Amino acid sequence: SDQERERNTVFFSRNITHLYDGNIETFVAPLEKCLIYFHATGTSPNPGLEYSFSKVADTVNHPGYGFGVIDCGYMPSLCYMYDVHRTPALKLFSNGFEVSTISAPESLTPEAMQKLMVMSPVLNKPLVKVGEDLMAKKARQQQQTPTRHGKFCW
Repeated sequence: SDQERERNTVFFSRNITHLYDGNIETFVAPLEKCLIYFHATGTSPNPGLEYSFSKVADTVNHPGYGFGVIDCGYMPSLCYMYDVHRTPALKLFSNGFEVSTISAPESLTPEAMQKLMVMSPVLNKPLVKVGEDLMAKKARQQQQTPTRHGKFCW
């Protein structure tokens, strides 16, 4: 159909995978970093952002990186599951865990997207758990460090 053809030609890179309920988890989970573009076919297309996303997918050559696209018009359940209420949006994942969301990515250049992929942390557990672990480590360090009172003498 014309809609199906339009949906498959919006992104001009063979390195972008169209995601749906049946393949998203197996696509995202094993990747060190995965950038997913959420859009809705037929509602305010953003050719500049789509071009930038395609360019980054073709430029970043790393076996552990992946690029996916979810059409919220066809997969509203996935957009709801990932808390995307406005398109376009980008979400960065690492080993299946969400790292960050960019809810207004229209001004991102290809260079900025590439930097986001490269500079973001690699997660082996959810970001919330990483934060909790850091806070616990800091609390332990503060308990172990003796407090000094008084003036310094030279």
